[in-house]
Amino acid sequence: MVTPISWFRKRPKRSLAATRSIMLKQAGLVVVNAKNFRQIRKRLGWSQVELGRRSGYSERVIRKAESGGVVRRRTLSELALTMSMDGQIVSLVDLT
Repeated sequence: MVTPISWFRKRPKRSLAATRSIMLKQAGLVVVNAKNFRQIRKRLGWSQVELGRRSGYSERVIRKAESGGVVRRRTLSELALTMSMDGQIVSLVDLT
């Protein structure tokens, strides 16, 4: 018995952005929302060097985050925790 081709389910095509997002998530990486990251840092009155010193990360990591780069989820969580000051909670969602 021959099965008609229409019987087979075709997998929906994903956009390149969706595929990239899935791959990053599986690797434990996130893309930083550069605008929000910079706004929060500046609102605290900290330079990139100061945020790096307080968080224990290099200025290079801070620059990468502020340029909308890809960083480890854990790194961004620790940066969010560092920027949570004066009753202002900064979450991972605020920075992605």
